[in-house]
Amino acid sequence: MPLAFCEDDSHVNQVGVMTDAAELISLQAVASLTKVGAWTMHCATRTIVWNQQFRRIVEVDDEFFPSPAATRKFYQPEAFETLWTCVEAAQFAGEGWDLEVPMITATGRNIWARMTGYAVYDNGIVTHLAGALQDITIDVERRIELQDMAAQAQLALVNLSTYQTVLDHHALVATIGLDGRFAFVNDLFCSTSGYSREELIGQSQSILESDYHPQSLFRRMRHTLMRGQTWHHELRHGAKNRAIFWVDMTIVPVLDAHGRPERYVSVSYDITERKKTEAKLHEATSRIVGFFDVAHDAICVADMSGNFVSVNPAMEKILGYSTAELEKGGFVDLIHSDDIAASLKAVKQLKNGQSVDELINRYRRQDGQWRWMEWRATPRDGLVYCSARDISDRLAHERELLAAREIAEEATKAKSQFLANMSHEIRTPLNGVIGIASALSRLKMPDKQREMVDLIKGSGETLERLLNDILDLSKIEAGKLDLLIEDFNLVREIESASHLMAVRADEKGIGFKISYGHNARGLFKGDAVRLRQIVSNLASNAVKFTHKGGVNIHIDVEGDDVQNPHLVINVQDTGIGFDKAAGQRLFGRFEQADGTITRSFGGTGLGLSICRAISEMMGGSIHATSTLGEGSCFTATFPLPRAMNLLEFDTGNAELAGDDGAEPAFADDGEGPPLRLLVAEDHPINQKVVAMILEPYGIDITFANDGCEALQHFDTAQFDAILMDMQMPVMDGLTAIAAIREREQRLGLIRTPIAVLSANAMAEHIAMSLEAGSDTHIAKPVTPQSLSSGIEKLLALSSANADTIRNVASEATKVSA
Repeated sequence: MPLAFCEDDSHVNQVGVMTDAAELISLQAVASLTKVGAWTMHCATRTIVWNQQFRRIVEVDDEFFPSPAATRKFYQPEAFETLWTCVEAAQFAGEGWDLEVPMITATGRNIWARMTGYAVYDNGIVTHLAGALQDITIDVERRIELQDMAAQAQLALVNLSTYQTVLDHHALVATIGLDGRFAFVNDLFCSTSGYSREELIGQSQSILESDYHPQSLFRRMRHTLMRGQTWHHELRHGAKNRAIFWVDMTIVPVLDAHGRPERYVSVSYDITERKKTEAKLHEATSRIVGFFDVAHDAICVADMSGNFVSVNPAMEKILGYSTAELEKGGFVDLIHSDDIAASLKAVKQLKNGQSVDELINRYRRQDGQWRWMEWRATPRDGLVYCSARDISDRLAHERELLAAREIAEEATKAKSQFLANMSHEIRTPLNGVIGIASALSRLKMPDKQREMVDLIKGSGETLERLLNDILDLSKIEAGKLDLLIEDFNLVREIESASHLMAVRADEKGIGFKISYGHNARGLFKGDAVRLRQIVSNLASNAVKFTHKGGVNIHIDVEGDDVQNPHLVINVQDTGIGFDKAAGQRLFGRFEQADGTITRSFGGTGLGLSICRAISEMMGGSIHATSTLGEGSCFTATFPLPRAMNLLEFDTGNAELAGDDGAEPAFADDGEGPPLRLLVAEDHPINQKVVAMILEPYGIDITFANDGCEALQHFDTAQFDAILMDMQMPVMDGLTAIAAIREREQRLGLIRTPIAVLSANAMAEHIAMSLEAGSDTHIAKPVTPQSLSSGIEKLLALSSANADTIRNVASEATKVSA
């Protein structure tokens, strides 16, 4: 406000600032609604703020800061004394004021202004003064003119109609008798009050009273008028329709020859809209100040030099300092030394008129602790308006989560390493058991011995399947179970997956049938291995839990080639079944329909859980229906696009099934030199297994006990293919493969097909072997089928190279001969 309460400004901030962000927002809002200037003053610091309209009225620019001493020059001495009295009354008694005062603008222009003020309380204490300033120079000049006109009216009442016409456009005019009754009202008076002229003439002024003002006000009015003096005030009137309207009223007494009043002339201006604006200003100020006080986040106003001007209670609570302590200092003094550079950079950004968002720094609490604060700030009118949130607890929680995540990742890594080691250690002896049992099963022997070999082979296969289930579960939990998408013959894969189960069903004396829909023929694109895993698991469970009746598997493909075909696998049995409660937990990990199943039938409860995970990975689902004691039906559905349409397939471009009993392509037919195979394997039993499996095919096998020996053999002889173990002494298999590939490239040799034959069968191990230069991966334990198919695949991947190698070997044989 433009007041001067002290000649010495040393105790006042050098820059006039608002005491809180709420007041500034209020003043700015008012500036857009009315041309009323707004001001505020902090009682303790005498800090004064004007809005832009106030500055325009007194004709100062934005660089002028209204300190108390600097504002005194805008007032006439008498006006200042009157104003000073009102300010003191407001500070100590909470009384407001409404004055008309003569002022002098910064350019020396004399104006009249209407100054209002009121007290702002905080906890019952007056902390601020606020109010409005309006340039009423034109209104005062008009009023003086009207007073002159009223004085002349007593000499020329006959001309009153002329004056009435002029005044009707600007003011509510009335003539009032000494008895307080209306003798005349103009048209504007009637239209504003809602009463007709006939309804008003002869009526007391009290007809317009709204019971808003105290009666003492009207007593002072009558006393003033009876003394022949002019009376001026703002009144709230009640219209005929009970609406409220405000007027700025001046009553001038018309004196007789003896100087005594004989009647009164009232001239009023309708100020209803101005009063509404003032009410909005007061309401907005009160509401925003409340938000400022109750906000949970720290809110403050600072100047561009880094000094706090105003802070809210939340900031006191966060930092532990009182408002007075914070407003005495600057925020830089509280910032951690490591964060000062970034904070000063933000200050520079604010000075350039740019907002700052998500600035994070540390502030020192009064107790010495450091609190992390996240700031948002924007500059306006030379001040910085800030809000900050204490994120110390959030950051501490994030650090705890990060530490927990690192621990979990280390545990996962350790778990993966353990599973890899377990897989290798179990597969190595298991390779001997299954491989030798498979080789023995191909020999002629008495039924009793064959039964014993079959028991060994079956037990080994069960152990391998359990190991694979555990590894698959680990991959699923880690999100590392990948799908290998390639073309495959659907019927062939289904028959392959269910062949063993058909044998077991026959052994149990139950039926086993596979049927296919018309569309379930041809080549499809997907992961054949995972498809076989689902079918094998479902068929195995069905056979295991069925004692009479049989198992029926139906395979169909719904939808045509265009409408995204879906594979539907139905496995139905007449087994023990399960109830609804058991069905709800059936697909959970390590779950069985009931606790007795594990004791009666064995199993880990992993199979169905893995089937569901694989189905979902392929974009499908699996569910089951069952009746206890009558049987169950498991249905798996997932998208399966075709690789070749049925017409192409039916014309002979693909075969439905292979001949499992046929000799492998690399079998010795006596027409050329035998296949030469280099096998790098450090375990004697595993060497024996490979030799026993491949012996019937007439393959020339050279064994190496480590990678170094494998390299020596490679340098001195030619081989059609190489089988390389991964973990070996002296030199491991991956290093040996890389060395072979380097020799081939450096010497211009034809690429030799290499397969990693290893118990390290996890996805990362396969990736490592391919990266080292291998062509495929054969997992231990091996069977005659898996080893022969692996070698066939190996040779097929590099068939051109294999043919070239065979020709070179044949020529070399002829030369030697």
